[in-house]
Amino acid sequence: MRYNRYIKHILNRKLGGYVYEKGDLIIYGNQSVCRIENIGVISIGKQPNSRKYYTLNPIFMDGKTYVPIDTQVYMRHLISIEELERLLTRHPKVQKEIIENQNLRQLTDYYKETISQYTCDGLIQLICNLQAKQKNLLLQNKRLSQTDERYKKEAEDLLHQEFAAVLNIPKEAVMAYIENKIKVAG
Repeated sequence: MRYNRYIKHILNRKLGGYVYEKGDLIIYGNQSVCRIENIGVISIGKQPNSRKYYTLNPIFMDGKTYVPIDTQVYMRHLISIEELERLLTRHPKVQKEIIENQNLRQLTDYYKETISQYTCDGLIQLICNLQAKQKNLLLQNKRLSQTDERYKKEAEDLLHQEFAAVLNIPKEAVMAYIENKIKVAG
């Protein structure tokens, strides 16, 4: 399935077509899951415009976004159900690292970089690392820093939005789904 989307993506680029089609669910930048409502020229003000845009409707936010089809902002198709299942099967085996960095700027840069790459593997790794750090701190009667907590929540939210869209379930039901799958796999 993933291979077919990749081939379609390459062929569309080479033939001058659109990479995505109307109705596709995609990941777009920091808006997470969006549905492509339309593809075409939009009128902006009184100036004539021949540039083509994707009209995106964020699934978990209000509003619309107009994105040039040749944008450099990160966009990709959602993962498949098979990929999601593979990720959850591997989840208990994820090597957890407690990231101890006294330099808040470096730590923040690491979190931002991981989130901006927006790979499910990267998000899962970040969440697992921060959960391990949280457990370690609890043993010392301490809590995660605000920075750690903020990026943990952001990573969980992005991952849960994509999983909810792929599974066609409410975002609030994703954690229970993940826990059940991990329990069955373990």
